[in-house]
Amino acid sequence: MRKTRVRALDHRTAGTPNRSGKKWWRRHRGGATALERGLTNADSRTRLVNILSNRLFARALWVLPLLLLTICVSLVRAGLEQLDVLREGSTVTAEVVEVYTRERAEITYGELRLVATPPGAVQPESLAVELPLTFLKDVEARDPETMDIVMTTGSEQVVLVPYQRQQVQLTFINAAMALVGFLGLAPMVFFWNRTLARDGDPADAVPVNPA
Repeated sequence: MRKTRVRALDHRTAGTPNRSGKKWWRRHRGGATALERGLTNADSRTRLVNILSNRLFARALWVLPLLLLTICVSLVRAGLEQLDVLREGSTVTAEVVEVYTRERAEITYGELRLVATPPGAVQPESLAVELPLTFLKDVEARDPETMDIVMTTGSEQVVLVPYQRQQVQLTFINAAMALVGFLGLAPMVFFWNRTLARDGDPADAVPVNPA
């Protein structure tokens, strides 16, 4: 069984030019003053509020909760399909080809690559089952050459027999997390759009003192 692990270089150090001169200048200059930092932060917040107050952008924010709802529905369907595979599928022995992991700062991804012959088929097929790193580390520790899996005709879901309970539970847990995100984000987007439609831009209600 091959073990492939891809680690990304730290972009904060890799290929970074020498900045000793700039650091010396900042250190002897004393850095930005508190007033300069405050003005910069205030400008950033003002730009953010102006973007959020745009009605077209505010309506586009509905994409985020709808995306979470779509993910939730998809995961629930996948979990139910996994349960059907466990009830109606057939157990076959698959060859463990590779444990592939990709570890980066922004995303951690891994999959177990197998070769198995589906029920009713003649030729073996290559399979890739996405798993959390905790499961993949356990597979690496065991270093099996084969693994029993459950498959059924007409379904793309593959359930690993040693991890069948955890695999199904994890699918529904991820669906629940997506649902919580939708229930938390959708009301905020709704009330923000209603506020803009009813009261307009909140910044317009702030009186401006003449110079």
